[in-house]
Amino acid sequence: AWTILFAVGYVFLISVTYWDATSPSYLESEYSPLVIICSAPFVYYVVPKMRPRWSLAAFGMIYCIRVTCIVIAAAPFTNRLVIMGKMMENMRTKNLTKAIVTNSSQTDEALITKWGAPVESLFLSKLSGEMPQRTFIFLDSAEMKTFNIASKDTLLGTWEKRAARNINSRYITLDTSVPYTVISYSKLME
Repeated sequence: AWTILFAVGYVFLISVTYWDATSPSYLESEYSPLVIICSAPFVYYVVPKMRPRWSLAAFGMIYCIRVTCIVIAAAPFTNRLVIMGKMMENMRTKNLTKAIVTNSSQTDEALITKWGAPVESLFLSKLSGEMPQRTFIFLDSAEMKTFNIASKDTLLGTWEKRAARNINSRYITLDTSVPYTVISYSKLME
């Protein structure tokens, strides 16, 4: 009864909080704590009454099902990484360290979500060994008006802009010698 009450309460809170969410992958991550709530009775009441061989078989089956789900769900995320990698490679070719990418309707579905692009691109660049790291953000003309895109020492994020001095320089080095370059997605990918 407690498990059902907490599970229903959690689903209610998620529904109220994310009533306008459109991305299934984002909602899946919000629902993941529900697994812990719902599996507690199984772990605390059913498993102790099972023979060790059967409990091991049950956990093995659950593990195999979850690994299969991960493999099936990996394709869109792998594709996303490929697209972002091509964008970073083209930025390198065009000698861009900071870019504002516009007209990106071609990538809307393929990238699943775009809000993480500024930080993800920094990490991809760091993992490639680049110094300073490259970064890009997706913005439309209305969003560009809310940011000072001419600033040289600022990292533009989806919800905030951050001064380069406020970024941990031990890990990330932002190019502070040039401002962001506005470029369309199609032009970047030429």
